[in-house]
Amino acid sequence: MLRKLSLAVVEPTYPVNIGHLARLAKNFGLHSLILIEPSFKIEEALPYASHGADILRNAKAMSLKEVFERFELVIGTTSIPGGSRNIKRDVISPEDAGKRISETSGSVCILLGRETTGLTNKELELCDLVISIPTGTTYRTLNISHAAAIILYIIYKSSSRKVKKAEVPRTMKALLLDSAVELAELSGFPKYKVGMLRDSLKMLVGRGNPTHRELSLILGLLRKAILALKRRG
Repeated sequence: MLRKLSLAVVEPTYPVNIGHLARLAKNFGLHSLILIEPSFKIEEALPYASHGADILRNAKAMSLKEVFERFELVIGTTSIPGGSRNIKRDVISPEDAGKRISETSGSVCILLGRETTGLTNKELELCDLVISIPTGTTYRTLNISHAAAIILYIIYKSSSRKVKKAEVPRTMKALLLDSAVELAELSGFPKYKVGMLRDSLKMLVGRGNPTHRELSLILGLLRKAILALKRRG
């Protein structure tokens, strides 16, 4: 059971998919289903929800901003993984996501994109982690309800009874990233690499799930280095 986990969908278009997602939420015992600016009424999806009708009736309407404010860990999804040129789409496997979820005691949300275009680079950049499902072919785009079923099953199977850690506040992670960028600029780090540095550090922190103390120590080092460089300047 994944009771601390919620599903959120950005701008859903087809009632059938949302009905199937509600049924999946019921199957896996998810905490809630969140709809971000749906283009239809909830009643239109009820025929497809089966025993998940109660989940659908209680689905929450939120903005994307509210999702990031409410949940301590937001995991985005994409069918187009990135590489060295698009670190924002650097992905982890659903198995690794399951292990990461099992390590945190905070609230977690899996963020599904639009049925036609998925999540934008800007939206993925806001996520703490991004996962993708390999299909073994060049055609990786899955129906969102099918993708959710695979992701939830793999997360359930790969979750373990690890000692859970409190999730570090997103504001503290942002301060770390801002400090790293400031230090890079002060030290003469190539400007064209600063964005990649920030994205890489964000992925590293997301995957590593550092404790509050660990992040505080790293942040303290960065701030001292920044102050030292400013004094010299």
